Amino acid sequence: MCLSIVQLVEERGNSGEESRNSGTLEKSGELISKECGNLLKTRSENSTSSAVAAERLADYQGCSSSSAAATSLSNSAALGSASPNLSPNTPDSENINTANSEFRSNSRCSTLRSNMSHDSNESLLCNQLEQSTISSSKEKETSKEKKLSSGSLGSGDVARPKQVTITHPGTNKAKRTSKKKDVAKEFLRCKEEGSTRLDLSKSNITILPSSVRDIIHLTEFYLYGNKITTLPAEIGCLVNLKTLALSENSLTSLPDTLVNLKKLKVLDLRHNKLNEIPEVVYELTSLVTLYLRFNRIRYVAEEISNLTNLTMLSLRENKIQELPSGIGKLIDLVTFEASNNHLKHLPPEIGCCTQLSTLDVHHNELADIPDTLGNLVNLTRLGLRYNQLSEIPKSISQCVNMMEFNVENNNISELPEGLLSSLSNLTSLTLSRNSFTSVSSWWAITILQRLYC
Repeated sequence: MCLSIVQLVEERGNSGEESRNSGTLEKSGELISKECGNLLKTRSENSTSSAVAAERLADYQGCSSSSAAATSLSNSAALGSASPNLSPNTPDSENINTANSEFRSNSRCSTLRSNMSHDSNESLLCNQLEQSTISSSKEKETSKEKKLSSGSLGSGDVARPKQVTITHPGTNKAKRTSKKKDVAKEFLRCKEEGSTRLDLSKSNITILPSSVRDIIHLTEFYLYGNKITTLPAEIGCLVNLKTLALSENSLTSLPDTLVNLKKLKVLDLRHNKLNEIPEVVYELTSLVTLYLRFNRIRYVAEEISNLTNLTMLSLRENKIQELPSGIGKLIDLVTFEASNNHLKHLPPEIGCCTQLSTLDVHHNELADIPDTLGNLVNLTRLGLRYNQLSEIPKSISQCVNMMEFNVENNNISELPEGLLSSLSNLTSLTLSRNSFTSVSSWWAITILQRLYC
């Protein structure tokens, strides 16, 4: 484009007729200026540069055109001032006009070359801006892809461990499956490390290997929530064991070798399938805590009296209909739970358990309770709700440390006179769902004092 313009200028400059006629040269200069303006305008319209580069280029071209025009005018004025008395018809005037025309042509050509040079720089700047914009867009797209692929903080290359879940019918909440452990390896590790505590709860264990005999240094062994149906005889080798937790399994019996556990203090057999208390349990005389809740036990043998060191005995949620008199031998018993059974009577010997603090026999079929309960002077909680009691023995007034007294849902029509006034430490009293017909004034005052004072 610049070459064609230069040629046109040279052709116009070399013409003899145009040299002699300054008016024609000026007209030619205007035509050249107009053509350059049109060419530059066309180039600007067809540019694919970014908006910022296009604006800069247009501004620059405007400034260049103004500068060129100003330069041309100043040069003309300078030439005119150099010969103020010359007329256009004189030979000197013709030479000056010719030189002036050539100067203008050369000046415009130089200006066009300068503009083309600047155009080239602007084009380079536009290309750089476009490349920078494209690079920035690619980086943003790559960043978005990384975020979408990673899904979490940290490296996106690290795969998350898969977790298996089980949804039970009728529930929306999924439960995680338990991870099955290699029990033999756990025993070996425990032996090598000399650990005294081993917890294999919820490990999907069905059978304990005979190598259990090798961890004789163990004092605490937890096997909650497995699928164990029987224990190996070798478990009797754990002679240092003090705690054996076997709840939530499927045990129906215990091996006789358990008798060797002379140091055993806590035996947890909750939530199993025992139809009776295994005989070996009655021989574990070192026991302090015995949990037998949620089984299918129907009978408690007299041999329960052997467990004289018991402080906690839980027989809740079974099918027991009667308690043996041997229960009275458990003189160190502090907590006795026998609720949710089928008991119709309590043995009078229970009054010998003078250390009892909690006696809970609710949800049974008790028609009466023995007067010997008055001997339990350390009793703080007596739960008798949901039975078939028609009266409360007056001897209960001797349990002066009582704090909670609950006889809800029985057939009681009245309480012994002076009972509530004797229970001066009472903080919780429940008498609802009974057969009370009237309330004496002293009784009402006493209740109000206990509940609101």
